[in-house]
Amino acid sequence: MASHRTGPPDRDGARPLLLAAEGDREVAAELGEMLSAEPVNVLYCADTRDALALLERSAPDAVLLGPFPGAFSTPDFLRWVRVSDRALPIAVGIPPGEADYADRVRALGATLVVRRPYRREDLAGALRTLLGGHTGVSGHSAALGPIELGRLRIEGGAPEFLLDGRPVSVPPTEFLLLRYLAERVGTVVPRHELVRAAWGDAVVRGNTLNVHIMRLRKRLEGGGSRARWISTVHGVGYRFTVPDRA
Repeated sequence: MASHRTGPPDRDGARPLLLAAEGDREVAAELGEMLSAEPVNVLYCADTRDALALLERSAPDAVLLGPFPGAFSTPDFLRWVRVSDRALPIAVGIPPGEADYADRVRALGATLVVRRPYRREDLAGALRTLLGGHTGVSGHSAALGPIELGRLRIEGGAPEFLLDGRPVSVPPTEFLLLRYLAERVGTVVPRHELVRAAWGDAVVRGNTLNVHIMRLRKRLEGGGSRARWISTVHGVGYRFTVPDRA
């Protein structure tokens, strides 16, 4: 029988661990019943933010995500995880008629997509694909570490940074851009590199990066108009610097 857990599990290596994120209670109940017949421990949660926290605490062998919309969506989760872990098997549940969504999550790093409403045979096949090489010991990379740049500390376990000791929350996409720039402080980073770092292989509109950089500047500068943290290098990309305290 599958184990229904609400906290970090004891890892005895006997069974692989699946992290299942599902926001619909009825679907979660059906999912639990279907997975109970599979040789796997299952750790359930109700949203993507809890899934991210449990991912770091429990190091599951695979992840199954429902289609979460909102401020930290399923695509946001994929972008976040794939920054540090390209190998973790992740399956995404796809509602009927959502072919474009399926293509999008695949481009962002989903290992496979599963038809939703879930069917027992589809889940069994997905688990065989996700966990076929399971060895009983998680080999996925560790969570991102913090970046220390004097006045600025960029956290690794949550989408936020500390500026002069003041915490600032950041949407996931802007956070990925910030980390990528901060890891290359003082260097001109081409636009195409930033697009790939934040959106993977997904197709984005021409001004999308500009809009996110503008918002990130405002968060760093407290609404000021002078672009001191992120400067534009016309025709190439952006350079990140840490200005002295005003």
